[in-house]
Order: sequence, then C-alpha cells, then structure tokens
Amino acid sequence: MIGQCAGQGLEGAKIFPMGGQRGVEASIELQGKIEPWPVNAWSSHPGITWKAQEAKGKMAVVIAPDTPPGLAFVRFYDQQSASAMIPFVIGDSPIVEETEPNDAYRKPQPIAGARWAFHGILQKSGDVDHIGVSMQRGERWWFSLEANRSLRSPMDGNLQILDERGNVLAQNLDRFGLDPAIEWVCPKDAVVSVRVFAFPETPDSTIGYAGGDTFRYVLHGMQGATTAWDDLQRDAIAINEPSDRTAPTTAGTASSKLAYWGTFESKGDEDAIAMETVQAGHWRVAAHSIEVGSDADLVLEILDGNGKSLAKQGDSGEIKDPVLKDQMKAPGKYIIVVRDLHRAFGENHRYRIELVDERLSVLGTIAKDVFVGEVGKPIEMEIALERTYECADEATLRLEGLPEGVTCEPVVSRSGDDSAKKVVLKVNASQPISLPVRVRIEQAGRAEADYAISGPHRQSHLWLIAKPSP
Repeated sequence: MIGQCAGQGLEGAKIFPMGGQRGVEASIELQGKIEPWPVNAWSSHPGITWKAQEAKGKMAVVIAPDTPPGLAFVRFYDQQSASAMIPFVIGDSPIVEETEPNDAYRKPQPIAGARWAFHGILQKSGDVDHIGVSMQRGERWWFSLEANRSLRSPMDGNLQILDERGNVLAQNLDRFGLDPAIEWVCPKDAVVSVRVFAFPETPDSTIGYAGGDTFRYVLHGMQGATTAWDDLQRDAIAINEPSDRTAPTTAGTASSKLAYWGTFESKGDEDAIAMETVQAGHWRVAAHSIEVGSDADLVLEILDGNGKSLAKQGDSGEIKDPVLKDQMKAPGKYIIVVRDLHRAFGENHRYRIELVDERLSVLGTIAKDVFVGEVGKPIEMEIALERTYECADEATLRLEGLPEGVTCEPVVSRSGDDSAKKVVLKVNASQPISLPVRVRIEQAGRAEADYAISGPHRQSHLWLIAKPSP
C-alpha cells in the first residue's frame, strides 16, 4: 500500500501571525477547517513549544530566548491527519498584527517603536496595505519584506514609502529574489506610509495587484543600523583591496568549505581569490548577489595557475547568480575572479563567494512529506536517489524515529542495479501512530549520515500516520 497524503482535517492549515519573538509567549491563530479540536503541534526546534487553548483555533507558543533567529517549522497533527510543514519566522522584534482597513495611504495602520515585525495578508486581488511610521529628520530606516523566499508565498512583492500627499519617496521591487527591501534616510520630520502590494509570482494575464489567502508576508522595520548584509557576510572572509587577477587575495591550501565577501569599489573593479588544492576534488563555486540583497550582476570565472580561463558564467546576463560545478578536479593552483557585468560599483554592489568540495554522495528526495496508512498494512515510502559524480558507493537507507511495535526493514542501494536510482521503504505498524520520522542515508565508508529531503522547504522531517483498521 503506497502511503497516502494527509487527510482533509489539517492538510490546508495556516497560521497567523506567521512567527514570534524570542523570549515572549504569543497567541497564534490556526486557520482552516480544523476538526476535531484540540490538535497537537510539533516544532523543528526544541526551544519552541506549543499548546492548544480552550478556544478553537487558538494556540499558545513560547519561544525560548536562546532559540536561533530565522526560519523554523511547525506541523500540526492528530491521530488521523497532519498539516504540511509550516514556516515560522523567529526574531527579536515585537510582533504587530495587521488590522483592516489599511488600504488608504491617508489612513495607514500606525506602528510605534524603532523595531518591529508586521505580519500581514494581501487578502484579495487589488489589496494594498499601508503602515504608518513616525520619523524624525535624519533617521535611517530599513524595511524588508519576507514572503516568497521563506514563507513560499506565491507573490512578487513591492514596497513603497509615501509622504502625506501620496508621493512616492522611495520604492523597491526585488532585492532578495522576489522580496523587496528599502534602506532610507528621512529628510524631515514626518509620518510616512510604507505601502505593501504584490503581483503574482508567476506572471499571468491579470491586470492589477494580486492577492489571496496565501499572499502572506512579514514586513521587518528597523531604525538605525541595518541587517542588510548579515547573510552575505555570515562565516565569510572579507576580500582585502586591492585584489585582482594579478594580485589576488590568497586562500592558501583550501579546506573543503570556504566563503568570501567583497564590494566593487570602483568602475570596472574585479576581485580575485588564489587557492591551491592538494588533492583531487569536485568543487562547486557559487557567486551570490541577488539572493543576499545586492545590486551586483555577477560574472564568475575560474583560471588555472597560469591565468588560463577554465570556466566562466554570467557574462551573457541571463544568469544572475552564477554557479560553476565540478571544477578544480586536479590538485594545483587556481584563481577565482568575480566582477560586475556592467562594470558598476558602490555600497550596494556586494557579493559572496562560496567554495565547497562536494563529496561523492548518495542523495535522497521524497515527493511528499506526510504518509498515511492503516495498522496491519504496509505503508510504502518511495525515495528517489541521485548519485553525484557517478558515486559507486553502497548506501543503506533506514527509517529513524520509530517506536516499539512499528518496524521498517532497511534497504540497500547499489550502483549496479535498479536500486541505484530508487528504493522503497515498507513500514509495518501494529498500533495506531502519528509521529515524526526521517529517512537516514548511511553511505559506505563514511562516518556521518545524510537524510532524504522533501517538500518546497527541502527539509528532512517527515510525518507517518497509521490509522486503526476500519
């Protein structure tokens, strides 16, 4: 019996607001047709605990102060069904929930404070939200919309700053992929309106602004120092100028994972990293700009020790964040060069370079993340496999997290037969269950294990339900 998708009880569940503040207990509304009540909740981080309240659809959540900021996940479940993985945004800013009406720029929803996270929904086609922010002359503000890149909202968001007459003072369409952001200095004391609207992620024949129940977003507002470049600089080495192909920054003997960041400081500026590998490898060299909020349009090139070009990407303008795979396979000296396609420069023309020596691996992907079956009948979980760089290693796949009374025999994937590309795990439950599991991939000759991934968020956490027999 192939495992079925979750039942209708929790399949379409959503939450509002879509996140919380560290160290603060909050009330979250669980939206959708939730029957019966109450339900349980599982979190991807142990510092996030949930409890159903007496009022239907109300959940209390407590986020421990030491929980890492960023994106976590929650799943709601009972003995019959489970929701999909729902993203949950964690931060240090107070949460502000949208209240309608806020469609008119003359009557925006006011927000006080120097730092906040505004949670909103563009509920229907044509919906526009306005947030009123009181500012003083010379104040620097950072506004960033989080929607498509983490919440997977199907929207191409837009941000504008308006004065009291509706004049557009600043705007941005795309800074983090399809999510916009604005850094702005207020020229005079004023109450401005921050306007949020969107087009569909996939363009269609619609004329006008898009919306719907899935058009959910978090607008981050912060006065003073910005966090615009946190992702770009995280765990990365700064490029020291001057740094070009004739005098590159030296990486020395490379480890298996390196990251660098830099800025194009003058017209036509190019930066370079010299590195020496000591053994054969399969290097993945990725240049990031758009996805970390930069205006740079990158060209990435790899040269050998004599300056001969071995690979290049981005010079056509069609690829915005170039990636060169399976590079620097032989031991030796290499130079990685990055520049802006249009010779542009400035504070917002930054980049991040990531170098990873990819292992020969057996990788697993699962089409869905919730499996439902019956007690006493096999529940089948199909895993598609990819063997990078023709990896010939044998791999054992087993289901992790099963209680007593539930069994699943491990399966072996071998490069020479049909199991090289696909295997099926068969779960047998002698009792009703509803619990989290993961598919562990143990590769021969390697101490650490990998896990199969699933869903739009590419997470390893799955859910397994065995219902009582009818």
